[in-house]
Amino acid sequence: MTDVRVDRLAIRLSGISKSEARLLAPLLGERLGAARFPVGTSVHVDAVRVKAQAAPGEGMSRLAEQIVDEILRQIERSA
Repeated sequence: MTDVRVDRLAIRLSGISKSEARLLAPLLGERLGAARFPVGTSVHVDAVRVKAQAAPGEGMSRLAEQIVDEILRQIERSA
């Protein structure tokens, strides 16, 4: 198992309501918690910026998936 520590997760969103943001936050936590990181890899990333947009009709689950996928891509590039 790989230990992952997130010191701070700040999210700025536009185009979604407060209630949608409240749905999105725990989905992001769940997906980051379930993410698979390479074993034995130690990476320090100061900041990650992600641009994602929910397509019409897509729920917060899909948006969370897009955001976490991009976070993981950026971490992998830093490794």
